[in-house]
Amino acid sequence: MRSMTAFGRATVAGEGYELTVELRSVNNRYLDLNFRLPRAWTAMEERIKAALSAMGVSRGKVDFSVTLTDTRAQSGAAVLEPDLDVARRYVEAARLLCEELNVDHDLTTSRLLTLPGVMVPVKEDTAETDDEVWAKLSPAVTEAVTAFLAAREREGARLASDVLAKLEGIRELVATIAARSAENIASY
Repeated sequence: MRSMTAFGRATVAGEGYELTVELRSVNNRYLDLNFRLPRAWTAMEERIKAALSAMGVSRGKVDFSVTLTDTRAQSGAAVLEPDLDVARRYVEAARLLCEELNVDHDLTTSRLLTLPGVMVPVKEDTAETDDEVWAKLSPAVTEAVTAFLAAREREGARLASDVLAKLEGIRELVATIAARSAENIASY
């Protein structure tokens, strides 16, 4: 017996990237898939659907998400460039604060460079083919679905145990009622 509610996650890392695949599901009569993928990977939906189906995911409202992290930026290996729009918004916010609160403007370029989103990795012009993307994604999908199905099995076993315990309680009540039934007929 499998539960309809489950969660599965897998993280894989490669050269310059780390990706995490998560599946969550709740009860649904049919398979209702909802995808959250990096924009460049939306073409993977059909391959993911086929992989889920092949591994036995056939029912439930399933949320499937992929988080892709460029690890080159964290290791310092990436070539970075400033996001001027983000930097301008920080500078403008600092200027407004100084004017409104009548404080000195002490935002320096060095401090600005440390603020989130100011320095971003340079986007490479080389686009990955669908097969290259699938080669990265497939191991994480397999591992996450395996964990997801195992969670469904564990929850299903707990549900089955609960249902059987309740069934045993009902049987005991039926036996008690049957035993008292003869007494009730005599008292009536």
